[in-house]
Amino acid sequence: MRSILAPLLSGVLLALAWPVHGIPLLLFVALVPLFWLEEHIRKDGFSKKGLRFFMLSWSGFLLFNALTTWWVWNSTAGGAILAIVCNALFMALVFLLYFKTAGRLGAFRGKVSLVFFWLAFEYAHLNWDLSWPWLQLGNGFAAWYPMIQWYEWTGVMGGTLWVLVANMLVWKALCSNPRRVASFAPFLLLVFIPSVWSLVRYFTWEDKGEVVEVVAVQPNIDPYTEKFKTSAVVQAEAMTNLAQQGIGPETRLVLFPETAVPSSIWHQDVASTPKLRFYRALLENRPEISVITGVYYIQTFPFSEGPAPLSAKVLPNGDFVEDYNSALQLNPDGSVAIYHKSKLVPGPETFPFAEVLKPFQETLLKNIHGVGDMGKQKERSVFPHPTQAALVAAPVICYESVYGDFVTEYIRKGATCIAVITNDAWWGDTPGHKQLLAYTRLRAIENRRSVARSANTGISGFINQRGDSYGTLGYLERGWVKDSIQLNSDLTLYSRSGDWMGRLCLLLAPLLWLYGLVHHKLKK
Repeated sequence: MRSILAPLLSGVLLALAWPVHGIPLLLFVALVPLFWLEEHIRKDGFSKKGLRFFMLSWSGFLLFNALTTWWVWNSTAGGAILAIVCNALFMALVFLLYFKTAGRLGAFRGKVSLVFFWLAFEYAHLNWDLSWPWLQLGNGFAAWYPMIQWYEWTGVMGGTLWVLVANMLVWKALCSNPRRVASFAPFLLLVFIPSVWSLVRYFTWEDKGEVVEVVAVQPNIDPYTEKFKTSAVVQAEAMTNLAQQGIGPETRLVLFPETAVPSSIWHQDVASTPKLRFYRALLENRPEISVITGVYYIQTFPFSEGPAPLSAKVLPNGDFVEDYNSALQLNPDGSVAIYHKSKLVPGPETFPFAEVLKPFQETLLKNIHGVGDMGKQKERSVFPHPTQAALVAAPVICYESVYGDFVTEYIRKGATCIAVITNDAWWGDTPGHKQLLAYTRLRAIENRRSVARSANTGISGFINQRGDSYGTLGYLERGWVKDSIQLNSDLTLYSRSGDWMGRLCLLLAPLLWLYGLVHHKLKK
């Protein structure tokens, strides 16, 4: 019975630690029951030890995933099941690798291997077709962000490393002499020193850079009943009327949410389409203002630029068409800057493993609705303001704000602030939109960049360079928010190097696994 309860206890502890109302300190002990399970199974007299450890640990990670990301069900039942089951499976596989390696190399080197395997998993999970990095362990501190100001050095993976090592130290103390306080001294120091340094950094940090005023619009349009059934022109008029109320003489940037223009805009029609008429009207007699809005964007490419990407639709004449989830910046001089969303949601926005499965797409998915096949761009684009030289926005679209290393690419291209446009309404009033907002705080801290956020149904507002939210408009409220942000051009260590720990572990983890195999063979 204890073998069944131990992984479930880990799952519950991980979930109770999670944002937005969790207690992150529980992360420091949440994996201890799994360490107990590993030792218990290794010493018992039953066979199939690896399989039993894998299945039991999978049950714990299933519980963790279900308790923290159940809200995906609101947008897609099938997607929720796949996300919960598969993500838990990947986590359990990492622990199985640890179990096998510990059996070959011993307990200490096994624990070291877990660090490499887990960080390699998190990095790989950020960069493949089934990417779902929502539950990176380091994300668990997003609501207690004063504790992790040092993410400006390491990013979220530093938090993951913190969690893994802390659990190992607790387990070591419990195994040595749990009644002696000194046994827990390494663990207490590991938690205490970074936390105290972070709190000092938090309370002494002063935002850097030129001050500008931004207006963020929150139209509160239900995507299931209104957004794609109401005229794009009607919606544009309503949203720009809200913006007009907020724009003042000091305003320099106006933000509208993801897919604020819900029907397609063709590349050749950007300058003339009536769908953008009301947005352009905001710029009349206002040479100091730029507008960023989300659009569905379509572009045709001649066959001479081929071969067509797998996400493209090929026309009879050989030309091909790509559709995008995009951000447009409209400038008062008539120029337009564009960025196409590049971290696409597996399923709704992109067809996973298209290189292999594309020929079977119609057969596999003919009865499944809601599978997208959108284009993306290979490199990030930034939006310089035409008259305010210091204002260079990183146009981050919704799901992209979960990806730390990805966002650093905007910063290295010169972004001095982050402009998030999002539509969180698909999940309803659940923890989903709150967690996404909390994760955006991490991007502010990692890069020391202010954030302006326009969300369709909320929460819209601003985040300063140490992660504090301010000037917010609550969920399901309709209106606008206006406040100042500061434009920092300095690069943090993390902005420069990104997820260097993940890249290193992805390189070394296979070598460590191979070393374990060879060592085991030689012992025989």
